[in-house]
Amino acid sequence: MAKRNLKERDSIKSLKKRMRLKKHSAIRDRIRVIVLVLKGGTNSEIANKVDYSIPWVKKWIRRYKKFGFDGLLDQPRPGAPFKLTEDQVIELYQKILAGPGEDELLSRYRISDIKKFVSRDWGIDYSISGIHLVMKRMKLSHVTPRPQHPKNDPLIMEEWKKKPKHFLKDSVQSTRKKKSSSGFKMNPGLAKRE
Repeated sequence: MAKRNLKERDSIKSLKKRMRLKKHSAIRDRIRVIVLVLKGGTNSEIANKVDYSIPWVKKWIRRYKKFGFDGLLDQPRPGAPFKLTEDQVIELYQKILAGPGEDELLSRYRISDIKKFVSRDWGIDYSISGIHLVMKRMKLSHVTPRPQHPKNDPLIMEEWKKKPKHFLKDSVQSTRKKKSSSGFKMNPGLAKRE
């Protein structure tokens, strides 16, 4: 069988080398198809060896013929377009960074809060996962450090950390003295029976 005009693009050795690279782990089967084609295999033989359908094998051979090795890579998928306009995204970004006001009872915005004011202000309904994606596109993370109470005094906290922890020492010693009462207890005289 003819080698389907693939010989000029890559050698079997170079394809096998690429197949071993971690960055190409997702497309190993596609590279393997091309290697098997270069070795002279038919579509049905290749489909049996890689355990895929014949149309799948033909698709990757066709892509390799047209685009070379880059044809085996996944093409970028743009996803759904933003429901928010650029101005709305900028306004949302600034509102999230500014955080809740003094009159609000929050220390930071939660995803559900952001979802509510997007719906309230612009009439656009997002799911919770949709708001996560919007924040990801804005390069924001919903993970924040634990908020501190407004009445928390850092000087008092430092003083508390420096105090001796004598009560902790007592509790550690008391746990070391205790012995486990679980397990099987056997009469020593009974163990020597023969």
